[in-house]
Amino acid sequence: MKKWTFFMLLIAVLLFGSVIGFNMFKQQKIAEYMANRPEPEFPVTVTEVQPIDWVPVIEVIGFIEPNQGVTLANETSGVIDQISFESGTDVKSGQQLVRLDSDVEKANIKSTQARLPAAKAKYQRYQGLFKKGSISKEAYDEAEANYFSLC
Repeated sequence: MKKWTFFMLLIAVLLFGSVIGFNMFKQQKIAEYMANRPEPEFPVTVTEVQPIDWVPVIEVIGFIEPNQGVTLANETSGVIDQISFESGTDVKSGQQLVRLDSDVEKANIKSTQARLPAAKAKYQRYQGLFKKGSISKEAYDEAEANYFSLC
């Protein structure tokens, strides 16, 4: 039994010794190769330089945000017809900055002015008929409201 243990111990020592010895041998050969390695050659390219004018510009895509700005708001909505200022210029208080498209409003005024004489005549006619008792108070009030809404 002691003989068997001795051989097993001897085999284990030889096995581990050979692995450790091989690693040490490998490290030594790597160190020799690195010590005797030739110097690397780096190719060099030569270019003649010419002076040129340089403009410091970077072409990019992005957003520009001002340091200071003013938000314009109007009381009525509409389509802007004319802008009366240039970006970056100073403006005075009360100066007209934008003009809204007023074609629709002008057409509404003309339409109201065209209906006004008919509404006035109807109101005056109903006024006389109401005094005689020929029409109801509701019809008279409706004619009156229609006339005064157009004035």
